[in-house]
Amino acid sequence: MNLVKMEFKKIMKNKPAVLFALITFIFLAGFGIQSTLDRRETIGNLDAYYKLFEPYKGEINEALAVKITQEIDSILNDNHYIMNNKISKDLTPEIRRELYFKFSYSNAYRTHKWWLDNDEGTSFNILKKEYQDIVANSQQNSFTGKDTYKKLMSYENVGAPGFYKTDDWEDLFFYLLSPFMAIFISVTTILAIGPVFSNEIVTGVKRVILSTESGYKKVTRSKVLASLGFTYLYITLIYSISILAFLIINKGYRMWNMPLNSISQFLFTPYHLSALEMLLAAYLVTILASSLLVVCILFISSVCKSNVTSIIIAGVFTCIPLFLPSIDGGIGLIKEAFPFKQLMISHLFSTYESYNIAGQPTLKLPIMVVLDVLLICLFYIFIRLFNRRKDF
Repeated sequence: MNLVKMEFKKIMKNKPAVLFALITFIFLAGFGIQSTLDRRETIGNLDAYYKLFEPYKGEINEALAVKITQEIDSILNDNHYIMNNKISKDLTPEIRRELYFKFSYSNAYRTHKWWLDNDEGTSFNILKKEYQDIVANSQQNSFTGKDTYKKLMSYENVGAPGFYKTDDWEDLFFYLLSPFMAIFISVTTILAIGPVFSNEIVTGVKRVILSTESGYKKVTRSKVLASLGFTYLYITLIYSISILAFLIINKGYRMWNMPLNSISQFLFTPYHLSALEMLLAAYLVTILASSLLVVCILFISSVCKSNVTSIIIAGVFTCIPLFLPSIDGGIGLIKEAFPFKQLMISHLFSTYESYNIAGQPTLKLPIMVVLDVLLICLFYIFIRLFNRRKDF
């Protein structure tokens, strides 16, 4: 444990990594505060808006939605209500709240209709028709038939999206699961973990410890644990600051139990989750993907003599998915397996995407989880093997 603490302190003294971590926190807090100010400017008192909104929460009333949509369409070009595509600040808070509610309800209704029918082939009704055609042609036992049925059942299980106050959660997931956040996490991790093994100078007591097999294992294990500890702390702070900035201040936590597919980003999700369950799942997947990133960087560090070389190679490795073409099928899993790709978490939950595993359609998420665990174990073995060859 003392060795782990010592290695952790060394990582915390890495000024570039700590600075980049602070930039991440400022980035999230800044956008969260801006989101709060914009929301308060539009609807004023949040409790008053929730009081207006609460009776209509849940399943969409189509007759009411059509009426509200017609009202919205008639005032979109009225400068008394709308200025620069925003609700006019000259209106009273009560009228602004009412307009904000109507815009939200109308948008939820349009989203509901898009889920049922759209011209992109992703809607529930089109999928239902596709499966009926498959059954009519007696192809339901083919992989396509099984896959279409599984997708249809997932849509039925999740159900049609309803009306909820989604804006705070929309903002949270937009920033938290974005490519920008994947870049922040990757760069900070590379700067912090890249030098852990490379250019290591060993003197005194540590040289004695490394002179034995058990001592060598302890040092290697302590470096791995310290690296993981730093990364887990960093990610936990990212999520904590995001929750505070986007949910606590704006009181968005009140919508913790709304269905995930009511959030536009996850409209066609195959997972029957609440917003809070999605947040927890995203955190766990981020932890797992970052663990893979850490052991990959540690492996690179274990075979490099120079800190600079280690960081550059780790950076190139991280960026590889940006240059790989999208490939369907099992080969496409190679690109998906890169930690940087997995840190952009929304694609794992937002749409139905499956692979043919022994003739059965299997969703991408469970495949990635199993693959991550196997790769983490494999890279840890490589770290021990290659690090043993280094001349400390």
